[in-house]
This record gives sequence, structure tokens and C-alpha cells, in this order.
Amino acid sequence: MKSQLQKNFGYKFSVWMIILISCISDLYAQVLTPARYEIDAKRGSLRFNSPDALPRGREFKRIDSTYYVGWMFEGLYKYEHAADYIGFRMAAEQLEKASLLLEKDFKKELKNRTQDVFEYIQVMNIHKDWDYIAYSLMQCYSNMEAPDKVWELLQRCKKMNLQDEYLMETYNFLAWTVHRNRFYTKSKYSFLKNTITENEEYANKLLDSSVLKNNQDAKFNSSFINQDYYTTQKAPAVWHYKSILYAYQLNIKLGSQYYEKLRKTAYFPENNFATFCLIQGKFKDADYYYSLSKKTDQGDKRMKESFYYSSVINAYKNNNKQEIEELKNLIKANGSTPGFGWYNLALTRSFIYDGQNQIASRYLTKATQFKEIHIGTTLGQTHYDFTSSLLNFIIKGREIEQLKFQDRNWWYHVNTLSKITKLIVEKFTIQYLIINQFSNNPERDLVIYKLFSTESTVSFDEIWYLINGFSTNFFIEKFKRELNEDSRPLVKRYFKLFLAKLYLKKENFKDAKKYLNEILNEKKY
Repeated sequence: MKSQLQKNFGYKFSVWMIILISCISDLYAQVLTPARYEIDAKRGSLRFNSPDALPRGREFKRIDSTYYVGWMFEGLYKYEHAADYIGFRMAAEQLEKASLLLEKDFKKELKNRTQDVFEYIQVMNIHKDWDYIAYSLMQCYSNMEAPDKVWELLQRCKKMNLQDEYLMETYNFLAWTVHRNRFYTKSKYSFLKNTITENEEYANKLLDSSVLKNNQDAKFNSSFINQDYYTTQKAPAVWHYKSILYAYQLNIKLGSQYYEKLRKTAYFPENNFATFCLIQGKFKDADYYYSLSKKTDQGDKRMKESFYYSSVINAYKNNNKQEIEELKNLIKANGSTPGFGWYNLALTRSFIYDGQNQIASRYLTKATQFKEIHIGTTLGQTHYDFTSSLLNFIIKGREIEQLKFQDRNWWYHVNTLSKITKLIVEKFTIQYLIINQFSNNPERDLVIYKLFSTESTVSFDEIWYLINGFSTNFFIEKFKRELNEDSRPLVKRYFKLFLAKLYLKKENFKDAKKYLNEILNEKKY
């Protein structure tokens, strides 16, 4: 057993060691303080997207790699210049480090909510840096298709509860993340519910929480932030996501209310409203607002949905040659940036409807070989793969019909018969692939069977190619229910058209004629 003297010596030694380590740590901090002052002085008004941001960020890291600023500048520069998975991953690596260092050194300041304007000024820059870092990192994760990381980051932001989120809209982005992944379940991502309906309800509740936070922040900051800021900027941001949810649910009444609210603001989304018109069968209005959207620069590298969906509108108008030229010019101007694959799919459609199957096939190959990044859209890889497969299926069918038309005696010409046989095998292979994709798609009732859905990336007659040849009786019953339940007057005629075509396949000419007459004699809206 140790003597009391040994115990006292050991205790005193331990105390002195703690004091010594503390002194060394303080001395180390004091050594670094001038370095951080130097960094703060040099960053001055340096913009994150300026040409000097990258070399300055690396310089700041050399001066003090434990300070978040260098990692922030390098990460934000790389984020601003990223256009593919690798680019966003490299940016995310820097921004992750910046967020961890910032939270480690300034956790108390980040969580500080104060009504004292002078006290807020002292922490304002820290809050703004976190806001910018978190927003950019979230976008990187989203563009890397990593919703679990997005969710984790947003939970950190929720705990911070900044009194003024400038770029970050924590609850709005939580709702967006749920909506964008609505067709998955808790087994894939723990933050989700188990059905699409439950996920949509959850997203809506998160938007209600966003309204609550905005109201709380407005009251808390009333002494130094103008209340117009919350009514002209914060509120429309929530309305924007509400309009997306209600349009997806085909709740035309509530969707219209939110779009009319947005129309009175500076944030009216022409592209989203064009799609809202499209799902109601208002093609002229959709075409007009898509044309307006094309003139708007979103300020990032996202896919421009208006150019893609215009290919559907122009197919209906038989205006394919103009669409082809527009898409070619767009691709030439943008190169292989996000959206390149979708634009090639749109070109594929335009060439199909223009009767140029071989050229259509060439552009489809470009689309399928391109690794698309789905930025700023709810359209994802499943939509992309489904659209590619369906357009390929249509091309094969049209190539078969073209060979039969060009050679009326194809059935005993060996060369033509061989080509047709090969195409039929390819067509059935693609059909089998589509059936598998279709059967595993929990959105098929909401996106495919519901003609003119917000998330549909194909035209209504392309859907006919999909269902043609399957169970006729099943689809007759299905579209009868849709006809009775759907609240969109202009869309009902398309359900009637499909029913007429299905009855014609059954050689039930009486019922087919009934639906066709109803279409011809219905009220014009």
C-alpha cells in the first residue's frame, strides 16, 4: 500500500500536470489567435465564387488548418464550380470539415439567440458562415443522392435554430427531402414513413412547422429585422413547397390557391405553374408559362425542366422540327452539364414524333450512356430509367412498323423477316424490363394511371404504348374508376379516349362509340 506521502506527491503531481497542460493549451491558443486575426483580415469582402477564393482558401488552411475559414472558402469554391458527382463529393469533403470545425469552436455562438442588436452583431458573421456552409453542403449531398446525409445535416441545423436563416430553410428542406424520397419507406431511410400518403402528410406537417418557426423568428427579431422580410420572402418560400405538394396530390383547388398567392410575389415559379397547367390539360397556358420559364436563369447548373416538358407540348402541337433545333442549341450552349441526359431524351421524343427513328435511337443512346445528376427537381433516376426504357420500346415498335410498310411482302423476304424478328425480340426484352420497373414502382397509381401527373415524364400517348397489349379488362376497370374520381374536367376526355381504344381492342364497338361521342359532344372549357 502506498504511503500518505506518496499519495500526496501523486496528487500534487497530477494537479501540476493538469495546470501545465492547461497552460500549454492556452499558450497554443494564444499563438494561433494572431493567425486567425490574419485570416479574418485577409478574407475581408472576398466572395466565395471569386477566382481568388480557391487559392485564398488553401492559403488560410496553411496559416491555420484548425480554423474553419480556409476549409469553407475552398469547399464553397468547389461547390460553385461542381457539375458532376465527383465535383460535389470533393466540395462536400471540404464543407464537412468546415462545418465540424465551426461547430466545435463556436457552438455557443451558433446557438445564441438574442434580441440585443449589439450582441447579435457580434455573432452575426458566425451565423451567416454556418448558414452558407450548411446550405451548400446540403446541396452537395442532395446532388450526390445522399438523402440520409441531408437529413442528418438538417437535424443539426434544427438544433442550432438560427434566429435568421438566410439561405437555409431548415423545415422547408426537411419537407422537400421527404417529398423527394416519398416512394421509399422507413426500411431504406429511417426518417421516412411506410407509404407515399404518410410521407406526403409528414412533409406537409414539416411545412407547417416552417410557418411556426418563421412566426417565432419574426416576433423575436422584431426590434432589428423589418417584418416585411417575413411576409415577402419567408412566407412565399413555404407557399412554394405547399404548391408542389398539392399539385403532386392533384389537389387542384388548394394548389391554385397557393399559386395565386405566389403570383403576387417576386417568387412566382413559371416552370412549376406551367406543369400545374399541363396536369389540368391546359396545354396553351402550359406552353406560355414554359416559354417564360426558359428565359429565367436559375443561377445554377440545374436541369431546366421547361425545355424538357416543352418536347411533350410540341409533340402534341406537331411542332417537332422547331423543338429539335431549340434542344440542339441548348445542348450546344450547356455541354454535358446536369440536364444533358434529359435534353437528349427530349430530342429522342421529338425525332420519334418527326418520324426519324434512327436518329432518335442515336440520341437515346447518348442519354442512356450519360450519368445524369438530378439537380433542383423531384425527378430522379427511376423516372430517368423508366422514360429511357419506354422511349426505346416505342422506337422498336415503330421500326417494326416502318419495315412492314416499306416491304409489303416482308413475311416471305428473308432479309426483312430477319430484321423484324430481331426487333421483336429486342422489343419484348425491353417490355420485360419495363414490366419489372413498373411492378416495383409504388407511384404507378399516382403517376402512370393518373394521366397528366406532375411527376410523369412521358406523354399520355406514350402511356398508351405502355398499357397496350396488357390486360384489357384490368385497364378498362382502372380507367373507369379514374374517370369517376378525377376532378379535372379537361383530363376526363383522355380517360374516355383510353376506354374507347380498349373497347375497340375487345371489338365492343357500341361502348367504344359511346365514349367517343361523349368526347365530341362534351362541354368546351
